[in-house]
Amino acid sequence: MNDLIQYSFAGLLHNKVIQSLTQLSNFPDYSETEVYNFSKETVESYYSDNKLGNPNVLPFSEYQDQVNTVMTQGEDMSNYFISLKDEGKINQEQLNFLLNINSLVVDSDDSNKLCNNLFSLQQEINLSSIPFEEKVLVYGTAVIAYHSSYYWFSAYNNSNDPWYNTVPIEKRLKWWVKALRDLAGFTAGFIVGSLISGGNPAVGIAGGTVTGSGASSSK
Repeated sequence: MNDLIQYSFAGLLHNKVIQSLTQLSNFPDYSETEVYNFSKETVESYYSDNKLGNPNVLPFSEYQDQVNTVMTQGEDMSNYFISLKDEGKINQEQLNFLLNINSLVVDSDDSNKLCNNLFSLQQEINLSSIPFEEKVLVYGTAVIAYHSSYYWFSAYNNSNDPWYNTVPIEKRLKWWVKALRDLAGFTAGFIVGSLISGGNPAVGIAGGTVTGSGASSSK
């Protein structure tokens, strides 16, 4: 695949993984290992069914490190994204887009407006002049932000949704914080997946999907 829009499957796959976790027999009292294994199996099945190649999902130890890092960031991922730039894992152009995504999501109170803005940003990324291999990371992160924001807003506003009562309302994270964890986890996992595959975006997306799902589903 060499057309950026073809990587938009990341958003649908992410929501599929998150929704699939509600089918675990011990939901919502699952372990970190169970989330990783189930998410990995779901991604591998999706890749096989859609002939996307070997997802080569990052190992559990790396997944755990990335999830834990995202979990420590609180309600703003800007410092985390800046640290990725400082460590040489992303460049300034990618950082600018990631900070833009972060700023749109933080403190959002209108999911429709947020998703419209994120969709517009996806088009901006697509039309930007940065190299294709650099676009995929930030485009995928914007796609995840779009789909995750809609997913968690809907889940937290529908009493029939399996996620609605997993944590008492007064103790649960804001829906947009769940989305932040998803998008930052995706960024983290994508970078690892891209490194272990020699720059294969499909493997980056697989790693990002599993890591993002682990970050947002953590208690």
